[in-house]
Amino acid sequence: MVEPLARAGYTVYASLRDVSARNSDAQRELSGFTNVHGLPVRAVEIDLTSTAQVTSAVAAIEREAGRIDVVVNNAGIFPYGITEAFTVEQLQRVLDTNVTGVFRMNQAVLPTMRRRRSGLLVHISSVNGRVAAPFFGLYGASKFAMEALAETFRYELSPFGVDSVIVEPGPFRTGIQSRSEQPQDTQRVGEYGQVAAVAGQVFGGLQQIVADPNLPTDPQLVVDAVLNLIATPPGRRPLRTVVGIDFGSGSLNATTSSVTTQALASLGLSHLETVTTAAQA
Repeated sequence: MVEPLARAGYTVYASLRDVSARNSDAQRELSGFTNVHGLPVRAVEIDLTSTAQVTSAVAAIEREAGRIDVVVNNAGIFPYGITEAFTVEQLQRVLDTNVTGVFRMNQAVLPTMRRRRSGLLVHISSVNGRVAAPFFGLYGASKFAMEALAETFRYELSPFGVDSVIVEPGPFRTGIQSRSEQPQDTQRVGEYGQVAAVAGQVFGGLQQIVADPNLPTDPQLVVDAVLNLIATPPGRRPLRTVVGIDFGSGSLNATTSSVTTQALASLGLSHLETVTTAAQA
């Protein structure tokens, strides 16, 4: 996502963890965008599980760039397997990155966005953030929670001219499947017998889907969706954008959209639905 955004004219601050070790190659690649291609890209170290590091990095970016217009919340851990067999510590780690990390980042950038009465929060969720599926329990739970935060931010920030949107990708060829976190309680996995075997078959099927060139699994589709959302004027951006194979989440979104509108109306809060309706109130 970094290079297309930079080529579109945006100054991009690309965050990553552990730049001195596991992500040192990624940092060099990002630096090359500027040194070799002349693109406005800066690599910045941010561990989303550290409130101090998030706050410090955002403050440094704001000092250097003057402002932050858009945040793309894209970091995430992808656990897969028998839900009961994950440890409590594994669940906490997933939530700390996929949910609390998003909250930390948003909380760091929002004071300036609110003062400027302009800004966009993009939350990269998943179709698993709308449709629950076997063996995706922890991942789905984290994405459901992220979506609740993102949608609530949308309503509460609308009077300040700040937009919050959600992108819901299906399976894509990002390599995340090969980095999936497995349940650590192997005894519980064994107790599931054939069900555990089914989990393995489903995972194999998922890998086949993302490898099929005839299916919409090119990550560029997600990048294009984000670019389109950034370019869309405030107040006209949809709350949710499904990209790729949706497993029915698109239909679910269409149904719940009208329900949400009715719920806001019943609470007398229709004016908070979008930046436009808030401005007109």
